[in-house]
Amino acid sequence: MKISRVYFRGFGRWKNRTFRFSKGINLIEAPNESGKSTLLQGIVALLYGAKKEGVNKRQRTSWHERFQPWRGGEYGGEIDFRIGEREYRLVRFLDWPEEREQLVDLKTGRDVTEEFPFDSRKDRRFMESFSGLSREMFQRVVFITSESLA
Repeated sequence: MKISRVYFRGFGRWKNRTFRFSKGINLIEAPNESGKSTLLQGIVALLYGAKKEGVNKRQRTSWHERFQPWRGGEYGGEIDFRIGEREYRLVRFLDWPEEREQLVDLKTGRDVTEEFPFDSRKDRRFMESFSGLSREMFQRVVFITSESLA
């Protein structure tokens, strides 16, 4: 999987902000409190949503309230990624409890959301279907942070 673009309508400090990523390893380096952790959490939020994993009852994750847009407005954004030869845009609205998502095939422009049926918790689980990775495993595999190195 290759992430090419992340756009936040609103996520913590990021409002109407786009980040683009190049091939290979991307290093995110900036001063403390500049939004690096918010960017990483936002990527995970857009890919996996705000539902807590590993519980039967639908609950929001512990980070959901902390990353609501600082200046109000929509909570969520878009993430463009490629898996194999297919390119997608996952649009996610993180407002609780009305969280919703849409998956678009970027080559055809077709909405493919309905190709992923709801599970018992009313979640489509796009990323688990594509990668086989839970949210926690994705974070462990994809991001190398100072906490993971400690």
